[in-house]
Amino acid sequence: MDMNPKTILIADEQQNIPALRLALDDAFVLTICTSFMEAAHQIDINRFDVILCGLHFDEGKMFDLLNLVKTRPSTKDIPFVCINALNTVLSDAVIRVVEVAASATGTHSFIEFSKWRKELGDEAAFAKMREYIARLP
Repeated sequence: MDMNPKTILIADEQQNIPALRLALDDAFVLTICTSFMEAAHQIDINRFDVILCGLHFDEGKMFDLLNLVKTRPSTKDIPFVCINALNTVLSDAVIRVVEVAASATGTHSFIEFSKWRKELGDEAAFAKMREYIARLP
């Protein structure tokens, strides 16, 4: 583990948290939020290196959280990564729409974590996620 591991705010549905914990817990310092209000509060009181937000976070509030982060001078430069961690793989058309919308609104990237897990298996997908997060600015 890095001597100064990145701090990550994970904002996602409760059902997605176990897999994200398995992928990231040993390598990073995690703060988990399942509601917009909780995430906004954590952003107010803590400094994060990365924000990882699920597509279905708090009934579709991913873009609300993105707007909150990107409109504040103190947080606008934090990499905001959208993720699909549900146990379903999105169609290519849906992925393209999400990528375009996320890019247009200031998201750093979109990760199709479910697809990684299906195609690579859990261990390889978890390693790929850790490597990806570690490389973020």
